[in-house]
Amino acid sequence: MLNNNPFLLKDLLDHPKYGQSRFILVHGGYPYCFEAGYLASVYPNLYVDISEMIPFVPMGAYQGLRQIFDMCPFNKVLYGSDGFIIPEIHWLGAKMAKAALSSLFSQYIEAGLFDHDLALQVGRMVFSETARKLYGLENSMTITT
Repeated sequence: MLNNNPFLLKDLLDHPKYGQSRFILVHGGYPYCFEAGYLASVYPNLYVDISEMIPFVPMGAYQGLRQIFDMCPFNKVLYGSDGFIIPEIHWLGAKMAKAALSSLFSQYIEAGLFDHDLALQVGRMVFSETARKLYGLENSMTITT
């Protein structure tokens, strides 16, 4: 577990040879979510995928997402269901991610940090727009709300 800390990648991220490479921290850096969000805020070529918590840490997903969003720029967070083989895991992951982000964004709205439009915009970034840009899929099908 100690070797999962994303800070252990710092030497690699600082190495000039890899400055143009893009890195995606899968599993939200879990259980080091705050650290993952922090690194993504510092390194322009680093992104955070929120799988693992979704759906395998159902009670901790909200806290992990909050830790990521405390530091990580909105356009550097990508949805991931961590689904494999069983189609229902993809469905469950989508339901859980929407519920956790809805709860988090509702708190941001109540605190005056977000308005409804920003919450929708960030949701679109997380669920599709950031991945499209990152993987060069801008012209693929778009999701409307």
